[in-house]
Amino acid sequence: MIKILIVDDEKLERESLKSIINSKYSDEIVLLEAKHGREAIQIGDMEKPDIIMTDIKMPGIDGIQVIKKIKSFLPNTYFLILTAYDYFDFAKEAIECGVKEYILKPFDREGLLEKIDYALKFINTEREKLKSQMEVEERMGSVMPMLESELTYCIVDDSLNSIDYDNYMKYLGVSFKKGYCILVRLDKYNEKKLRMKVGEYLKEFITKTHRVVYSHKFMEYITFFVDCDEDAADYPVVENSISIGRSMAYEIRNKFNLSSTIGIGSVHNSLESMNISYSEACRCMEFKQSNLKVIHYNDLDKIDLGISNDSENKVQHKETFYKVVNYITENYSKDISLEKTAKKFNLSFYYFSRTFKEIFGVTFSEKLTSIRMDKAKELLSKVDSNIKEVCYEVGYNDPNYFSKAFKKYVGMSPSEYKQSS
Repeated sequence: MIKILIVDDEKLERESLKSIINSKYSDEIVLLEAKHGREAIQIGDMEKPDIIMTDIKMPGIDGIQVIKKIKSFLPNTYFLILTAYDYFDFAKEAIECGVKEYILKPFDREGLLEKIDYALKFINTEREKLKSQMEVEERMGSVMPMLESELTYCIVDDSLNSIDYDNYMKYLGVSFKKGYCILVRLDKYNEKKLRMKVGEYLKEFITKTHRVVYSHKFMEYITFFVDCDEDAADYPVVENSISIGRSMAYEIRNKFNLSSTIGIGSVHNSLESMNISYSEACRCMEFKQSNLKVIHYNDLDKIDLGISNDSENKVQHKETFYKVVNYITENYSKDISLEKTAKKFNLSFYYFSRTFKEIFGVTFSEKLTSIRMDKAKELLSKVDSNIKEVCYEVGYNDPNYFSKAFKKYVGMSPSEYKQSS
């Protein structure tokens, strides 16, 4: 039901308005009335009417004051004013205050009902818009955490080529033209449920001032990727990231009575390079010295890490990484990821990601993509090839995404390439 408040100091006018309106809309509305401005404000506060019809000239608080006051706490109320020609200047002021319509006294039945009909349609339309908006927000509220978690996973796993990440960023309101990674490890009681609880609290805390994507599901870390302004200078961003890390550690201690270790990667300038920042933050987490709880990657060269010599490990495992490339070449059509491959060869995620790039000059994801695309080009060159079948054969599940990835890599769409072959 729509609530209509009639405000007029003349009882006869109020009764006449009520009679005309009820004659047509009695089943759709609830009529309220006030005999002066002060009462109108009180009823407005208590009943929250959808439509208010108020006389302009009343003793005490006039119609303009009523409109201004009620609009301060009911900004979406639909106002109609009742005015005689003598008070038309008041009517102009009321319209400047956001009044939708005015009704000239003496009013005729048809003219009044026409104005009411328009007001009711307006209110119902606004309600439908609000309902639709709330439904969208409710749906997005359930979808957003899934999108956020999936984007975070694909950054961590260096598998962004498996999703349409531009749309993910659009929905999540981030760009990552500049950003960095923060990892949080609870030093004790690091169960998944507790990580989720702490992670949700920290996300609410950090999103007061920053745009982030977050997940608590990967490895033993709570993972944040912080989106920064593109034109922000790197040094202030680094200083701010350390300040955020310290604030997080304080909040975890203060709110949950838990100690934590926080690793922060350096600033990078694209979504694709957020995986590097993640790897850097992982390296910070390998540092075991107990009195350092917030560690930035830029400070690692100043610290005695006590980690095994990287160059020695690289020589030892170089042969392994050539086996990795052979494995990718033979299994490109399967569901391959950086994390799964690292586990298969018994290497840590961080070491695998970093050393692969150092040996081959490209990331694991870039190497996998190049192998898949070269095979796709070979298959598309065949006369009887089908683009959809080629998509599945080279390890992609979504033909639309395959077409975008192919065009980005080759410079033309699969169909254009097929025609030119």
